[in-house]
Amino acid sequence: RSSVHVVSCLCDGCLTRSHAVGAVGGFAGLEQVIVLFHYGGPVQRAIVAAKHGARQDVFRAFGRLLADAHRSDAAGPRPDLVTWVPASRQGRSARGFDQGRLMARTLGRELGVPVQRVLRRGGGTQHGRDRNQRLSGVTLRARGPVPGRVLLVDDVITTGTSMVTAAGVMRTAGATTVAGIAVAWAASTVELSAGRPLPASGSEWAATRADRPPARARVAG
Repeated sequence: RSSVHVVSCLCDGCLTRSHAVGAVGGFAGLEQVIVLFHYGGPVQRAIVAAKHGARQDVFRAFGRLLADAHRSDAAGPRPDLVTWVPASRQGRSARGFDQGRLMARTLGRELGVPVQRVLRRGGGTQHGRDRNQRLSGVTLRARGPVPGRVLLVDDVITTGTSMVTAAGVMRTAGATTVAGIAVAWAASTVELSAGRPLPASGSEWAATRADRPPARARVAG
C-alpha cells in the first residue's frame, strides 16, 4: 500500500489556517504520495486565483515547495525523471499554460532531475464534474517508453483517479516505480495510518514536526 506524507510550507498565517491531510492509502501503482495541504482556505484560494489569473509565478512557487517537501519526506531512491499529469486541452487553452508542467519543471530544476513530458491526455476537463464522473477517470497514454523511476506531479488530488491511471500507464510503458507529489488533497474523507488522529489545523500539525521546521514561502495569505 502506498503512503501519503504531508508537509507544510506556507507562511505562518496561512499555515495556521491551512488544514493538514494526514496519511492515506489506496493509490494503486504508486510507491509513495506526498501532499502538502488539504484543499481549502488560503491554499484553495491561491490555486483557484492562480489558475484564473494566469499567475504562472504562483505555480512555480508551488514547485519550489514541492521540491522542499520531496527533499524532506521522500522515501526510496532518487527519481530518474519528473513528469506531470497533463491538463486538459480546454484548461490549457483557457489559462494559456499547463500548471502541472510549470510545477514539474521547477521541481526538476530544484532537485537536479530531468523533466520529460511522458503522458498524453484525451477527453475533457475534470472541472465541474461530480465525484462519480471524476471516478470514471481521464484518458491517458504514454508518448513512448518510460524508463526508470518516475516522480509524478499534480496540483490537486480529488479522487486519485488521474494519478492512479497515470501510474498504470507509465508502468505499462516501462517505468520501474512511480511516486506522486501534489500540492493539495481535496477528498472528502481520508484513511488514517497507524491510528494517528488528524491534527485539527496546520499549526497544530506543525507542532508535531518541531524537529523539522517547515520551509517558508509567501504564496498566499
